[in-house]
Amino acid sequence: ADFGTDMFGLLQKLKEKHGNIFTVFVAGKRMHFVNDPHSLSSIFKLKADLDFDAVANSLATAVFGYHMVFDEQIVKDQYRKHLQGVDSLGNMASSFQERLKIAISEMKEAKLDLEINQDDDDSKDQSTDVCDEYEWINGNLYEWTYAIVFKAALEVLFGKEFLLENIQKNFELFDSQFLLLAAQIPAWALGKFFNFTQR
Repeated sequence: ADFGTDMFGLLQKLKEKHGNIFTVFVAGKRMHFVNDPHSLSSIFKLKADLDFDAVANSLATAVFGYHMVFDEQIVKDQYRKHLQGVDSLGNMASSFQERLKIAISEMKEAKLDLEINQDDDDSKDQSTDVCDEYEWINGNLYEWTYAIVFKAALEVLFGKEFLLENIQKNFELFDSQFLLLAAQIPAWALGKFFNFTQR
């Protein structure tokens, strides 16, 4: 099996041959695979040996096109203070939960971004009297959930006034190309995405 044509088949063969933890050398880089979820906790206990800073800096450069300009210790301290501290994380979680409730109720009231599928009218099940009083909407559950979580997260992180027109569509375009950018494919090779990055 070849990594490019049958990645899953190759990984299965390597797992059978080497066990649950093995390393593959692909495109000049080592990729470590841990197939046993029970092993993860013992691996992450070795924090001194696991340094993701170099990977994070490389990823930031490839995806966002900038180099780290801050002192790494300052960044780590700020991260701990604002994102890992009990007070900060608790406040952010409760704020997100509150924004999530508001976003859900707004989406339900406005029925935004739902693709109502009227072709399924014939296939509806017989509903009980209790269900008859509610209006059922057919739509894409993933898109609806994505829109709610995206809106709530954006408002928690940046405030309500940050909600710009088309920001979710722009983010979805960026998100769809993220893995290619992380693999260091240049933005100019990604067609429409390159035009988007030039705005």
